[in-house]
Amino acid sequence: MAGHEMELDDRIGTVDMVDQSAFRDSMDAAKADSTTASFTEVTLDREGRPPLLRSLTHEILFLITCATATALSSLSVGSANTALTSIGNDLHMYDASSLSWIVSAFSLASGCVLLSAGRAADLYGRRKVFLVGGVIFMVACIICGFSKNKEMMYTLRAMQGLGAGICTPAGVGMIGAMYLPDTRRKEKAFGLLGAASALAFLTGVLLGGICSQLLSWRWIYWIMSIFAALMVAGGVFVVPKECDVRNPGNLDWIGLGLSVVGISLLTYSVTASTDAPHSWRTWYIPTLLVISILVIALFIASQHWQADPMMPLSVWTFPNFALMMAIVFLAWGVFEVITVYIVLYFQNIKEATPLLTSAYFVPDVIFGCLSIPLSALLLRWLQKRWVLCIGLIFLLIPTILYALVTEHTSYWAIPFPAISISAVGGFFLYTIANLFCSSSAPPEKQSLVGGVFNTMLQITTAVTLALAATAANSTGADESGKEEKARGYHTANWMCCGMIGLAIVLCLLLTEKPKPKVESAEEGRTDVDNRMKRSVGDLEIGQDPGLHRTDGNYSHSA
Repeated sequence: MAGHEMELDDRIGTVDMVDQSAFRDSMDAAKADSTTASFTEVTLDREGRPPLLRSLTHEILFLITCATATALSSLSVGSANTALTSIGNDLHMYDASSLSWIVSAFSLASGCVLLSAGRAADLYGRRKVFLVGGVIFMVACIICGFSKNKEMMYTLRAMQGLGAGICTPAGVGMIGAMYLPDTRRKEKAFGLLGAASALAFLTGVLLGGICSQLLSWRWIYWIMSIFAALMVAGGVFVVPKECDVRNPGNLDWIGLGLSVVGISLLTYSVTASTDAPHSWRTWYIPTLLVISILVIALFIASQHWQADPMMPLSVWTFPNFALMMAIVFLAWGVFEVITVYIVLYFQNIKEATPLLTSAYFVPDVIFGCLSIPLSALLLRWLQKRWVLCIGLIFLLIPTILYALVTEHTSYWAIPFPAISISAVGGFFLYTIANLFCSSSAPPEKQSLVGGVFNTMLQITTAVTLALAATAANSTGADESGKEEKARGYHTANWMCCGMIGLAIVLCLLLTEKPKPKVESAEEGRTDVDNRMKRSVGDLEIGQDPGLHRTDGNYSHSA
């Protein structure tokens, strides 16, 4: 009898080691199938497919649907970089200030709503919010292709940013909540998310050049509307309805208003500084910057006394989250800057056409694709922080190489290796940073964390581009001569080199649990059979049919 009780205790201990959220999800999935009798069995496996996804095909379609939200945002920004000249000529927008707002209007609108959309998705259902954002983006893209003047273009680009900002955190949240933390399956899922973002940006550069020279820039937005329509269809037919589960709480409308105003003014002030008459010394730039900082400070203070805050300040106490946001702030903007400035180098120094510029970025897409299996291999053997360090080093090298190019530099000597390496670095950064953030947060805050993460991406892009433009213009980038422009571009890249160096130092401060030695589900079996079979009427654990679970407790019946 004593031996039997000891064996029972061992089995109960084994059960307690199992992730409780996985237990609940598996039980709910078993109960939902009314066609199976009381002996329906669900095998508990941390590395197994989530119960809500019926097959591998369903899982792949689910991941593609969720990742498309992030991809469309990156595709929109990337395509605009190589299509600005064509758009400007067609809509009579010839000055740099007017052209820059084609990109800035999207980033400004997107950055304003990411945080509030993430919170709304957690509260009211991620699938609903995802569909709302997708429809807005799709309609805005269709109409944008018919733009007649710059005012119409700016408005519709802002609507596109609004749609992307609404659906992106919902998509990230659905992936984060679907998978158990610290599992290889979740790493692969976020690897796909990172690949979608990085490759979409680079594909956008290609799409912008091809459409601008061979078709019309308007086809960029009509093609994106097709992708958006497919994403919406996936949200309706592929994403499980269980992703619409509401969490307790109410939307913090005061926090929403303060966050939108604060982030809007911050993004606008740093973006407009590059085109202001006297740059940062123009009176309204520092004024708006100070006001934005005060509003953001008021927003943070309001989160202390709100019953249901928009951004619970406890999110910054999640393991590694605050440090990871600092790394993202320093590094992601660098990836955007070096991509923008190498495009400027090709078009303004090498005088390449949009189509040839797009061709120069083909290695980016190829090496971005190779990054997917490479990251999976590295994560199999290394901790996430070391893979992130490798990615940051891959971003550091291009900043140095780009600072050495001249008008007569061969494409194969410096730009080709730099473009290839930066694709790997950008992919590693986005993927690993997302993994760190998602793994640190509980399931009910996945979309909120996704919103904070993507808000930081928008802020750092605006700030780093503004700082790079200021540095470049101060050393000749705004002059007409090629030599002066090249000198300005070099200054921007040296600034980025310093930012990445600091990010690498911070990366070394990240803490992480040692990677488990378990290589597969079969190797993870313990001496007491760890395969747990469940049934609605009777719960069987191992070979002991007398062990039952009632209200979360385990008891033994003779």
